This record gives sequence, structure tokens and C-alpha cells, in this order.
Amino acid sequence: MGAERRRSSRVEIVKHVAGRVVPINAYVRVKEMSLGGMLIETDADLSPRGIHEFRLRLTDGAETLVRGHIVHGRFEVKYGGVKYALGVQFAFVPVESAEILRRFINETKPDPFPTVT
Repeated sequence: MGAERRRSSRVEIVKHVAGRVVPINAYVRVKEMSLGGMLIETDADLSPRGIHEFRLRLTDGAETLVRGHIVHGRFEVKYGGVKYALGVQFAFVPVESAEILRRFINETKPDPFPTVT
């Protein structure tokens, strides 16, 4: 297994976090997220060139807008269509959005010392 290259650790998103790619209005489901990027699943074949804008609706109801570019991807035929799993590196996150994401990630992180009953 290779060395970790991410600047910030990812958190697996257990609860449903949905979003849309702006302006094409394509649906995305966020599978993992960090302050530096996210792993999404979508039906949209997003180009690895250029910056994409994503409007995310977090589990607490907060909405935020982030921009990023595709750094890796794979696809599979699933549910009678093609599903893309894409790694997005954030290129621009407004200050307000960064705070919303930081709060969400901190609240989503699993407890490193769970109480055993």
C-alpha cells in the first residue's frame, strides 16, 4: 500500500450527502470528504479538464458551494446505467463554505475512543 498523499484525512460519509453539479444539474452522492476534496458517485461523465462547481446539501440541511477538478475516476455499469466514482480536489472553497465543511467533517468523524457498554 502506498504512502498517504492527501493533506487532510478523509471521512467516510455514512449518512446521505447529496449535491448537484452546476450548471448541468447532474446529481452527485458524496461518499467520502475531507477539507481538500471528496469522492463522489454520479451518472454524469465529468471532464477531467477544467473546474466543476458543486452545490452540496449536507445531512444537517446546510447547503454550500465548492469548486474542484477531477483528479481520478473509474466507472462501472450499475443499475442498468454507468456510474462514475470520481475523486475531486477542491480548487476554490469560499471561507463560509470551508467553515461549513470543517464543522460537518468534525461532527461526522467516528469517535476514536468509543464507549463500550
